[in-house]
Amino acid sequence: MHVTRIFIEGFRNFERLDLQELPPAIVLVGENGAGKSNLLYALRLVFDPSLPDTARQLSAEDFWDGFSAPFAGNVISVTVELTDFDGDTDAKALLGDYLVGTAPPSVARLTYAYRPRPLATSPTTEADYESLIYGADREDLPVGREVLRYVSIRVLPALRDAESDLTSARSPLRRLLGRVQLEAARLVQMEAAIASAGDALLKDKGVAAINAGINTRLHDMVGNVFAVATTLGIAPTDAEQLTRSIRLFINEAKQRTVGQVSLGTANLLYLALLLEQLAAQEESKESVTAILGVEEPEAHLHPHLQRVLFRHLLSSDRPLIVTTHSPHLASVSPLPSLTLLRDVGGRTMGFHTRGLGLDDKTESDLARYLRCHAGRDPLRQGRDPS
Repeated sequence: MHVTRIFIEGFRNFERLDLQELPPAIVLVGENGAGKSNLLYALRLVFDPSLPDTARQLSAEDFWDGFSAPFAGNVISVTVELTDFDGDTDAKALLGDYLVGTAPPSVARLTYAYRPRPLATSPTTEADYESLIYGADREDLPVGREVLRYVSIRVLPALRDAESDLTSARSPLRRLLGRVQLEAARLVQMEAAIASAGDALLKDKGVAAINAGINTRLHDMVGNVFAVATTLGIAPTDAEQLTRSIRLFINEAKQRTVGQVSLGTANLLYLALLLEQLAAQEESKESVTAILGVEEPEAHLHPHLQRVLFRHLLSSDRPLIVTTHSPHLASVSPLPSLTLLRDVGGRTMGFHTRGLGLDDKTESDLARYLRCHAGRDPLRQGRDPS
């Protein structure tokens, strides 16, 4: 399944943007301020189940700049069409009510709208507006969070703090470890081993002296009446909680933590863990598909690594939307994937190579030209790019 059409009206840079016949992998290029990040956020308004309802209630700044006034009956809408799911029974069951085309290939249409409330005769403020997501151009067919759990988008922003993301409670590693089901017998064995090791450690003379010193210090400071008795212990002591203390290390010999590696390596690790998490969710039927949106994946990466990584992302089956300024990434992108956003007379317009009608020879020549002008490809020279 992938996005085959994106239609945006009245949102930020976009008075009207209509991109059709899109391939599974979309590579957005364009100058700063052309609207690449805004396009990804528009897709989040439709697909992102983690986006709270309050974030879907937009503000005056979210209306197209060309409107004379933001809250004056103007409507913001984002329509997305999905296709290439005829062989997926789960996807067909999930999107069956939202079909606008049933002859193979089937096409499902979802729309986010921010519009005046039905009873607001003269809308002028946010209070007069409401947001809704519906399917198949029918507002009586709402798309709820139960649908967005299975067909969603995950966007990685540019210059993200991958180190913090990797160590947070919501990191992909924590999500993967949370899926581990330990056998009851092994749990008992591990908890007994943890308790035994903890007891041995706490009985050490040095550790016991620290515990005694803390209690003596408290007594000397505030006396018997106010002092509290303390004891040292091992936490956590059960095996299930222990899995939460598992950390990711780099370089088996040196055991370096994520905080000790480069920004590029941290971002690469985060992306690998995220892809592993998404694959695990799809394999267990917790998700039908997750669109991956990546802003400027070239940040912190060496040009050769950019090309190697991007080749892999483009060759995977996952629907992908990438924004980039890197000629190295553009050079390894299939021409039908390239989509240009540019300002034309104050309006952001979209142009994609898929609509050029190029024959195979011309497309091959252009692709070779892009590769040559982005620099030599180490993969074609038989060298290890790392």
